[in-house]
Amino acid sequence: MDNFISTEIDEQGLPHHTLSGPRMVHYSENDVIDVTTPYIVFYQKDISPKWSAISERGLTKGNSDRIFLIGKVVIHQLDENGIEMDDMTIFTRNVRIELEKKYAETSQPTTMLSPSGRTDSVGARLYFNEDRVELISQVKGDYVSTGKP
Repeated sequence: MDNFISTEIDEQGLPHHTLSGPRMVHYSENDVIDVTTPYIVFYQKDISPKWSAISERGLTKGNSDRIFLIGKVVIHQLDENGIEMDDMTIFTRNVRIELEKKYAETSQPTTMLSPSGRTDSVGARLYFNEDRVELISQVKGDYVSTGKP
């Protein structure tokens, strides 16, 4: 399937997340779905987009709520119109996302950029519903002083 958009809705009929991409191939012999350049958007309860993730490739199973983002992965915080904000951008590789829980994790080197600086780590967990990021190990940061006490 080319140029697809799939929207998962919650019990109230509101969007939970969307998955889109230029190409999706389903292999029926093992029920694997291979997505080229998958783009995922997670929504808040008020149906505004909140976070997005894009990667080079994604793999999932037919009825699974997990998708494995393979290769370079970029995760953005979004404004209420779905526009990428400068508040937080995360760069990493090979991320496992649990779509229903709005949760992601990686064991790969991770860089988090924000207006106040840069933080590097090895491994990260993201809780999209809580706007929370846990950096796992070897955390180092460079921060810009705002001049405020």
